[in-house]
Amino acid sequence: MYKILTSKASADSAMKLRDAIEAILGMEHKTILVSKNSKNCREDRIILRYGCQYGEVNSEPEWNSQDFIRLCIDKLKFSEIFSGQILVPQFNARILPREFPVLIRETLTGKESQGVHIVHSEEEFLTIWQPGFYWTKFFKAEFELRVMLVLMENEFSMRIYKKVPREEVIGDDFIVAGDNCAWKLKNVTDFPKVFKIQHKMSKTLWEIGGRFMGIDMIYVPEINDYVVLEINSGPWLTKPSAEWLARLFVENQWSKFQ
Repeated sequence: MYKILTSKASADSAMKLRDAIEAILGMEHKTILVSKNSKNCREDRIILRYGCQYGEVNSEPEWNSQDFIRLCIDKLKFSEIFSGQILVPQFNARILPREFPVLIRETLTGKESQGVHIVHSEEEFLTIWQPGFYWTKFFKAEFELRVMLVLMENEFSMRIYKKVPREEVIGDDFIVAGDNCAWKLKNVTDFPKVFKIQHKMSKTLWEIGGRFMGIDMIYVPEINDYVVLEINSGPWLTKPSAEWLARLFVENQWSKFQ
């Protein structure tokens, strides 16, 4: 039985991807199952993990490995691996900041803005700070990007989405990002620095088991560069982006399951 192993949060996108793979291969609907039950999957053929780190399987899928997904969840480990290659947040727990504002994080495994505080003074910092928390420099962003990245052994493919006011989006290749914003598909050639950043990251990502992911980054005009915030192994998908990802999966992986 073919399965995509997914998390509850990523299940909707995993089903879009499953539908697109089946359409390309001419399969009957639900030939590939999408499962959130990681306990009973050892005997199944897991073709990929979609944001799910749990479940022991006989053969780990190449798209994406359990270890890679665990790395995506651990912001500190991500920062340590890529520090020096690209600009990433530097997390501190043992020293106090000398300049403000800074971000305090109650956890480095939380989702979205869970447990995040922006503080503007030492007094405010000491009111919130607790042992086990981390802080990092606050970057004032001009805009935010979400990069959909697929890695092959010697190349990569990507799509770039920019967070924009919701009234700017039309068509079906966007996703709502809060009440007044949405992620809008942009032209990759308009972001040459982003291409260079992905090129720098690709070898390391490949070596640690990454094959597809969403990468969040911000452009900071003060330094005229991008800061890569985190990697998501179960990124949201629109129908067009699911079809794009499915084509790359079929071209690069499906023959291994025949």
